[in-house]
Amino acid sequence: MIDVVVKKYAKIIHNLGGIFKNHKMFWFLILFAIVGTILVLFTKAATPIISIEAESSINISSPATKITDSTASGLQAIQFNDQSPSTVNEFVLVAAGDIACPPPGTKTSSSCHHRETANLIKALKPDYVLALGDLQYDDGAYSQYTGAGSYNDSWGVPEIKSITKPVPGNHEYHGSLSGGDAAGYLQYWGDKAGPPGKFFYSYNLGNWHIVALNSEISTSSTSEQTTWLKYDLEANKGQKCILAYWHQSRFSSGYHPSSTGTKPFWDELYAKGADLVLSGHSHNYERFEPQNPDGGLDLINGIIQITNGMGGDKYEAGKSKQPNQIVYQGTDYGILKVVLKSDSYDFQFIPDAGSTFTDSGTNIKCH
Repeated sequence: MIDVVVKKYAKIIHNLGGIFKNHKMFWFLILFAIVGTILVLFTKAATPIISIEAESSINISSPATKITDSTASGLQAIQFNDQSPSTVNEFVLVAAGDIACPPPGTKTSSSCHHRETANLIKALKPDYVLALGDLQYDDGAYSQYTGAGSYNDSWGVPEIKSITKPVPGNHEYHGSLSGGDAAGYLQYWGDKAGPPGKFFYSYNLGNWHIVALNSEISTSSTSEQTTWLKYDLEANKGQKCILAYWHQSRFSSGYHPSSTGTKPFWDELYAKGADLVLSGHSHNYERFEPQNPDGGLDLINGIIQITNGMGGDKYEAGKSKQPNQIVYQGTDYGILKVVLKSDSYDFQFIPDAGSTFTDSGTNIKCH
């Protein structure tokens, strides 16, 4: 292209030179030709540079789903690779469990606030919603999920359901209506639930590895799920930070006691330097200091647990205060906002209208 431009202007200059020889106009045209050539070359060179910078500044890939063989024995679970943040390298999550009353879900002062917490999500417009189990009372049946005034009419509206990453709770396995095997949960969520009958999976968001676990099936140290967790964490050890969530809280001062059954989860997560665990089950909000798997205070390597079972269903009275508890409340419904950053996170409890409780923390560094 450059050769063509130069030859073009050289020919023009030669022809005009014969006409304007020994004339000031000749030198003016030479200057004009040189300037024109420079402008053409600059335009051609600059255009692709502008395009490259514009493309690289976006750096957002489309969400994808893949089946990963995460263990030596061939165990499989779904890993969702979602990379669609509202802000590059920063993801806004919302988390809560114990959500929708049985249809018709009539609100009282102390129950059925699932529409109000759903409105908080709509206003916040997060990247993802972590639904922490017991999503639809009383039995997690499909007819209850989709009944008037239920989960589907609140947290299940398209703008929320499309970004939800659920885990099941005990009520998803509760009673004959659910079939005792979370059949309604699977029918409602489909592929978003994870592998049928297992319902555990993982995904990456920026520098974070996120693990969704099922506290309602076998959780022993030799179970398929815990074995998968061990290999999954090893396969994703390049991620800077780790967040895990499931329904039954490892540590609890609420109506339901601390879950010894989920200790094997904590063992594996602690060994790999996990940073944050989110749970529900007891209908309260509770936050603990960083702890080891046995509940001992560990400010260096411990994992912080936040329970938010205030998604909307009903109040439950707490029981005995557990060691290392920082804050507890069981009367104000609301959502937990978590902002995942490149090497840290922020959190904030946001109450529904008319409530006043809040709890927050900023710039909590990953291990």
